[in-house]
Amino acid sequence: METSGNPYTDLVQLMKEHGHNKDVDIVFGTITTPPPNIRVKVDNESLELEKDDVVVLQYLTKHKRKIRITSNTASLSKEEATSIALDGSPYKHKHDIAVANGSLTVTEAEIEYLDELKAGDRVVLAEIEKGQKYVILDREVIY
Repeated sequence: METSGNPYTDLVQLMKEHGHNKDVDIVFGTITTPPPNIRVKVDNESLELEKDDVVVLQYLTKHKRKIRITSNTASLSKEEATSIALDGSPYKHKHDIAVANGSLTVTEAEIEYLDELKAGDRVVLAEIEKGQKYVILDREVIY
């Protein structure tokens, strides 16, 4: 199956292709204790899941990823910084960064995602085999 990049669309597509799987159900819950000792209160149940009961998808955790950035239009401005001179006195200096031909390429960089799950977050979970395991799919957003 070709994926769309959207986990919900992909899940619906899988269910259409293979039929409803009675071993998987979608439920909602609330994070009561943040990672690493995560706990999740499942809605409409007296059940509070512990870290050994759940799997958290990587994009919901603090993590780093390698990226490449390419842009045909680039604009970089001066940065003013305060440093400490050898004699201990502060001084300000600026950096000019020139961008040739209005383009910018960073061949390898690292981005760190810091927005991990926290207490009070509402989440969407896949319940596997009648509660044998739970997978936190995403945060719940209601407008």
